[in-house]
Amino acid sequence: MPSLRFYFLALASLLLCGLLTVSCSSRRGRTDRHEADSVYKVSKTAIAKPILPKLYLEHSGSMFGYDGPTVNGNFKNTITKLLNQFDNPQATSIFIVNDKVYPYPKSYSDLIKSATLFQYKTGNAAYTDFGQIFQTIADDLEENQLAILTTDLIYSEKSATGQNAAKIMATAQNLAQIALKNYTKTGSLLVLKLHSDYSGRYYPYNSPQKGKQYKGDRPFYVLLFAKNATMDRLLTENQYAGLRNFSSYPSFENQYLFSSSTQARTPFYTLLENHPSAKGTYDKDREGDNSKGLHIIKNVEPPHKSTEKLTIVVAVKLPVGAYGEVFIRNPANYTVESIKDNFKIKAIQPSTNPGTTHDIILEASSPASGERTAIIRLKRIFPPTWIISSSSDDDTNVNPNTTFATTTFGLQPMMTGIHHAYEAHITDKNYLFSLSLHLND
Repeated sequence: MPSLRFYFLALASLLLCGLLTVSCSSRRGRTDRHEADSVYKVSKTAIAKPILPKLYLEHSGSMFGYDGPTVNGNFKNTITKLLNQFDNPQATSIFIVNDKVYPYPKSYSDLIKSATLFQYKTGNAAYTDFGQIFQTIADDLEENQLAILTTDLIYSEKSATGQNAAKIMATAQNLAQIALKNYTKTGSLLVLKLHSDYSGRYYPYNSPQKGKQYKGDRPFYVLLFAKNATMDRLLTENQYAGLRNFSSYPSFENQYLFSSSTQARTPFYTLLENHPSAKGTYDKDREGDNSKGLHIIKNVEPPHKSTEKLTIVVAVKLPVGAYGEVFIRNPANYTVESIKDNFKIKAIQPSTNPGTTHDIILEASSPASGERTAIIRLKRIFPPTWIISSSSDDDTNVNPNTTFATTTFGLQPMMTGIHHAYEAHITDKNYLFSLSLHLND
């Protein structure tokens, strides 16, 4: 009965394969579902929403001279370059601001192609209500949005004719502080100073209705508003590296960050075990927690040559877009608390260590032994020198060969108002961050 035996064998094989298939499919189904869940969770965490820009273009009388057929285009080029850093600049929400905030009637393409950015004379260009402008921007801002205000930052009142300059500046300071009081709890503001060619009528503080013809250089400002988490992303994520490379923008001069975020105050840092500038020897403390960088070293020995001093190098990841390269690399902006070694900052230079931006080179001024610490702190400086030198209390002499070409009426009081608004939410009013190192023989 070979045919019958063959039949039973074939049937058994089919049943066995079916059972194995169901079992394998069942296991495979659980694994695939688990893997899919894992991939979903990773994707959900790793892929953040893109940051979307909102442009607020000041349309006051003293702004119109920044763009037109007879200027070099720095003002317009700055706006274009900034917005083109985003994935879809065409989706930019655009507003006009002066006495109020108004929606721009056309698209981003229409704005960029226009003969002048100020072709639509919306609102009252005779004065700029920064109190209402700041308040509206802050109230309408959401997470993953960046509000970009392009402005000359000159506060003007509806009835400023003949008013005292000090009174106008005091009003601007108070309005800025009040308007941003609530925003400063959760929001950041990055102020950029640039300059551009200017050709048109300029309206001094005491004659907002009657301008004076001016042709020459003038400063202007780009204010970047974002929720703290969004600003942290803007200053750290690789996809926004081009955007925050402000020194590459036409006629960029300086920057200042106002923020209540804690991320910038806790940068990653680590002592480097091998560096060309290091002198002396030490061992890693393998018993300590080095997951956040090497902060503890032992068996510290100075160099054998009597002419050399103990030198250690700390690599740190700093948000250059927040503070600026010039500020970061100036040793005068730091303090070093080191009683025994009396460390001094010898130099601050770009880092070649992966994951960091700068190397801080510390040189000991005194021989030391035993357990000791060194604490590096970056000073919180307000107002910085550039804000002081960029501020004027009289803009009636519109001469291109004077400080009028580089200064802004009432800038320092306006910035002081913003600074006061942030003070209540800043725990350390003297320093931006601290780096602690521990040494032992």
